Amino acid sequence: MGSPTHLLYLTSLLFAAFRVAPQAGAVPQKCTFGQACWPSPEAWVAFNASISGRLVAPVPPAAVCHNDRQLYDAAACEVAKSNWTNSFWRASQVGGYQDLLWENGSQQCFIDAAQDAPCQQGLVPSLATAAQNASDIEASVKFAAAHNLLLVVKNTGHDLLGRSSGAGSFAIWTHNLRGIAFNDSFTPTGCPSTSASSSVTIQAGEHWIDVYKAADEHGVIVVGGATRSVGAAGGWITGGGHSALGTLYGMGVDNALQFTVVTADGTHRIVSACSEPDLFWALRGGGGSAFGVLTSVTYKTHPALTNIVASIISWKGTTNSDTNAVSSTLLKLIPTLSTTGWSGYFSLLPPINATFASMFELGRGNVTAKYFVFPSWYSFMENILLQDVIIAIRGVLGGRLLDANALTNHAETLVDMATANNAGGSFNFVAGGAVSTVDPDSAALHPYWRKALVSFNIGALWDNTTSLSEANALRANVTARTQELARLIGEDAGAYTNEADPDEPRWREVFWGSHYPRLLSIKKAVDPNNVFTCNRCVGSEL
Repeated sequence: MGSPTHLLYLTSLLFAAFRVAPQAGAVPQKCTFGQACWPSPEAWVAFNASISGRLVAPVPPAAVCHNDRQLYDAAACEVAKSNWTNSFWRASQVGGYQDLLWENGSQQCFIDAAQDAPCQQGLVPSLATAAQNASDIEASVKFAAAHNLLLVVKNTGHDLLGRSSGAGSFAIWTHNLRGIAFNDSFTPTGCPSTSASSSVTIQAGEHWIDVYKAADEHGVIVVGGATRSVGAAGGWITGGGHSALGTLYGMGVDNALQFTVVTADGTHRIVSACSEPDLFWALRGGGGSAFGVLTSVTYKTHPALTNIVASIISWKGTTNSDTNAVSSTLLKLIPTLSTTGWSGYFSLLPPINATFASMFELGRGNVTAKYFVFPSWYSFMENILLQDVIIAIRGVLGGRLLDANALTNHAETLVDMATANNAGGSFNFVAGGAVSTVDPDSAALHPYWRKALVSFNIGALWDNTTSLSEANALRANVTARTQELARLIGEDAGAYTNEADPDEPRWREVFWGSHYPRLLSIKKAVDPNNVFTCNRCVGSEL
């Protein structure tokens, strides 16, 4: 580039599953483990044979540290303890989730508890297909549909809305589907050859860090996520996919050229704008696994970026008011900065007067600036941006998309909301620029993205010692604060569905806005029996 790019920042396993007591909380209209409708052991054995023995019985990852599941293994327990907050290790566990709320639910199987402490199944699925190919997924979807099973789809477990787990559920685990293939002249199925472009096809189990590395070796870049272990062909893209490259090249969904997906009838489909335009539209922001199980995504690639200039500016406030003043000043600058190629992420975390990485020289306070120049996008991502979020915690998020008006007129209040009750908040400056130039109706994600500049999150965290009533109160507080935010900036503001409140009361309007009626119509067409259902997904109200 001519100028710098600026960035802010089964047999034995099968029958073991039948010894586990059924858990509460299943979706009533779906069949779950422990109910009379649950398939017989013989049916499961036959199904397992049809998928080459890939049926597994997931357990919480801490089960190897406890006696009551008859799985205690001292060596395996040490491995689990040493890797407990390793997101790649957790992604490799069929029963592992990055947010422990969606692993344990209201039950317990704690890594730091005594060996004789209870280890309950929680929200970990009762059985799962460890899929190796599309055929495994096709057979699994057909089996789930035939028995009306509560079916969930799990990739890396980066799930903040509880969509990939469920008490008594049957899971399809896509972690083992691997492959990254580049094509310098890719034409989507059914489209004219004049639409050819450079691309990369990514199988469902690939992590973004590996895609970035492969792209760097191929001399291109791909619009992707900012957390290294997030799956590149799963919930990130169906939720819309925000990125530090968004201001240059648009959202993830704006860069998707083609999907392969197994739909509710068990068919493995190739979906492009030309072959299946309605489903292609829905998959680009329609959320979760509402429309099927992704097996691959083909994305546009872009010429490699060079001369990546990153600035990390740390400012240490001595009082809360000082910190809030600097933070609100930064928010007010974002509308201007969005016109000059900046993007990035910053957070306000408790304690409020701690040092935080701000990204800008604001000219006040005790400021230390460091500047780095990286030869490639991958080197920048690996060293600066691609860090794990907090892993193996319990918590929820809520939030809204912020446009220039909200940032300019409500900056002080937004910062107060982010720092209230020492809960923390984050401002993801990932929109504007190229995101804003795309037709709002071109993809299923909320049309408000096309006028937004920031995805703002507030949240709450708790640990093993927090009582259920206290955790529920924290969760309710996030919902209350999120609704207060909506009243402040306007009820029409949407939210990023991948980082939204799992208890959002107005989820249809907030996640998809005016696009929801069309999404529901497509859902009824491709999944008339609601084989795929998940928390606050399209059609989950049916």
